[in-house]
Amino acid sequence: MKSILTLLLGVSLALSDAPALARERGAAILESVEYAALSGGRVRVILGFSEPRAEPHSLVIHRPARIALDFPDTRVRLRSRTRRVGIGMVQRVTAVQARDRTRVVLQLTKLARHEVKVRGRFVYVTVGVSDGRVGRITNVEFRPIESGGGRVVVEQSPPASFVETRREAERIIVDFIGALLPAHLNRRLDVGDFGTPIKEIDTFPRGKDVRMIIITRGPSQHFAYQATGRLALVVSP
Repeated sequence: MKSILTLLLGVSLALSDAPALARERGAAILESVEYAALSGGRVRVILGFSEPRAEPHSLVIHRPARIALDFPDTRVRLRSRTRRVGIGMVQRVTAVQARDRTRVVLQLTKLARHEVKVRGRFVYVTVGVSDGRVGRITNVEFRPIESGGGRVVVEQSPPASFVETRREAERIIVDFIGALLPAHLNRRLDVGDFGTPIKEIDTFPRGKDVRMIIITRGPSQHFAYQATGRLALVVSP
């Protein structure tokens, strides 16, 4: 677990100094982490702060399945930095502090839709949301990166679709569940001339979903991350 958390933030948690530093700098304090089981296998995680918070930036990590929430100007005061849940798709919740920023990580058994709502000093994260919203893919873009790899960026509006990613030999398959694809984005992009591990990007509707197939060449590795309204998939040699 420690290696995963260090990867996410690059630092370890400093619980002992958090309350004093928070008072000195006027930062909010994460005081409690609670959870509740809801109908339909959903789980609600409730984060309690010392003062009202704005809606956090949300990041979805595919492998391993994680939801990360970033709170600026926030410190931690919890008896334990990890809270075991073990209900539905939520395994545990961990708070990690780096200077004046706190990241709350929900470790999942598999990826699931989630919804974040803020009510005063409480932030409610509901995992397993199925509200029928449809995301429309608005752009598909390829970008070579300095390391010799390639990045595929997919934008959606509204950011509603759940994304599943898997690899089959030299194909990376990305399914946007319940998404819509405009006709001009139903296409195949040949990007082999850029000299990255990515040869082609084929995006097309598949039933009620949208599928993207990324054809690679040679040994490569990939990872995907999802922020609000945007999926980025990086393929490296």
